Amino acid sequence: MTEIIKNSGGQLRRILIDKYDCSYEDSLTLMRRICEKCPLLEYLSLAFSSTEEYFVEFERLLKFCQRLKSLLLLYKASANERDEPYLYYENYCDSGKRLSEVLLKSAPNELREIRFDKYGFRFSFDTFKSFLENWRGRASLSIVTSDFLYNKEEYMSVVEKYKDEGVIKDFKYGIIYFSVN
Repeated sequence: MTEIIKNSGGQLRRILIDKYDCSYEDSLTLMRRICEKCPLLEYLSLAFSSTEEYFVEFERLLKFCQRLKSLLLLYKASANERDEPYLYYENYCDSGKRLSEVLLKSAPNELREIRFDKYGFRFSFDTFKSFLENWRGRASLSIVTSDFLYNKEEYMSVVEKYKDEGVIKDFKYGIIYFSVN
């Protein structure tokens, strides 16, 4: 995939990968290559880990890809997380907060859709609410997740509030997939 990106002449609009086709290191390399060669990117699926190195590269990518409309994040455990399950748990609990900070700080104005699986990212109730409050003033956001947490009544009441206020366009809980309209 990185060779395709390298030889694309900067014209790619969509990069759709499966997390099983991409190692932790390959995914980091992919993000770096995108930052060098894909300023016109609109749709991206990305194998993503909750390590700080990923968040740094992801922030760079968001700043570079200012036409990005849709993002699918698929969790990919780092070698350390696979070897030390407690690291996965620690990262899992903090990842939603860190992800929301990066998105709020660096997401392009064109971003209208975020999809994420149930592994690796979890927004606490307060983080979720704060993220949506701070998203106000941007394009309405469609969110798709496979994490059962967001199907709970407290989360759904927040979703309805922000739908009514135009912050959220659509919210779906279920199996995630990447569709390009």
